[in-house]
Formats: sequence, structure tokens, C-alpha cells
Amino acid sequence: MAGKEMTVTLHMTQDGEEIRQTVTGRYIEKDGEHILSYTDHTGNMHTRVIMRMGPDRMRMKRIGALRSEWLFDPSEPYLVDYRSPYGDMLLEVRTKLYRCRRDGTRVRVHLEYELYQEKTRAAVNVMRITLAPPDEKNDQKTLDF
Repeated sequence: MAGKEMTVTLHMTQDGEEIRQTVTGRYIEKDGEHILSYTDHTGNMHTRVIMRMGPDRMRMKRIGALRSEWLFDPSEPYLVDYRSPYGDMLLEVRTKLYRCRRDGTRVRVHLEYELYQEKTRAAVNVMRITLAPPDEKNDQKTLDF
């Protein structure tokens, strides 16, 4: 993907357990959307992630060891066919809160959602994403909305 290089900080809380990851990605802004592409290297699995962050909702596509397409939209639940080397799952995403804003050279996203499997809540997640130029310090303060 063309575009400029950005440092991506992902801070996720799933059922109280925190995960923080910093990666380098490619970023463009097109038709009112912030589009980000990066590779997730979890363990020995490599997955390409493409996020399209609009004003009211976010789409995320994962291609590789983990395959899925996600829609985070507070106005509607979304079914995800989540495929991994360990098996496939059908998940329902219920987005509780989604905010995306640009602060100068940074883009920040705050997302809260629940995952359901077979009509039972499986997880409660909060995700904060910060995109910043590589030469800017990307510390915890930048994750505050």
C-alpha cells in the first residue's frame, strides 16, 4: 500500500487482561477514511491487517495465519467468520462505543465492543489505537481520549 509510514500503538484490554503492541504501518487518508495497513507478528504467525477508520465506524480485515473481516459499528451487530490455524469460529460483534479523531499529525481511535459466541457473551474488549509519525514519541499519554 502506498502512503506514509506511521508508528501504530495498539492498546487492548480483554476481560481485564491488557495487551500493548507497537508496530510500523502504512497510512493514507482517502474519501474521509483513515486507512492503515500493517503486519501483525504474533508468535510465529504473520497476519496482514487493514483498517478503514471512518467517522462513524471501522472495518478491519485480517489476511494470513488469521483470517477475518470485522465491522465495528454502534448502530448494528456484525457476524464475523474468524478463521485460525486452531479452528474456525462464528462471532457476533456488538460495538458499544467508537470514536475516531485526528489531532494534528496523529489519528486516535477508541473502541469498546463485546464478542458473543452462540448467543453467550465471550469477551468484553476495549481497544485504543494511536497512529503517529515515526519521529514523534508515542507514549501512554497519547492514548488518552
